[in-house]
Amino acid sequence: MNNAQAERKEKHTCTIYQITVQGELKSDWRDWFNGMLIATESNHHKKTSTTFTCKVRDQAELIGIINWLHNMNMVIEMVSLIPSRLEELDV
Repeated sequence: MNNAQAERKEKHTCTIYQITVQGELKSDWRDWFNGMLIATESNHHKKTSTTFTCKVRDQAELIGIINWLHNMNMVIEMVSLIPSRLEELDV
């Protein structure tokens, strides 16, 4: 199997998740989240949340990410499976 085939296979075996946590991510923490898209939003109640969009190979990796966020004292608000094709999102 060549590199292009291996990359296509990995894309088809990954799933995209969005994980939302309370609050705003400190700017010096962004390097810890290499490979994730990060978006911060505030709603009309002045409540801020940060959403991480990431590729996950399996449920064990997802649990690892959730545990990592929890260990960093982030309050997890939501975990969502994103039903889209990986070719459309370059995460």
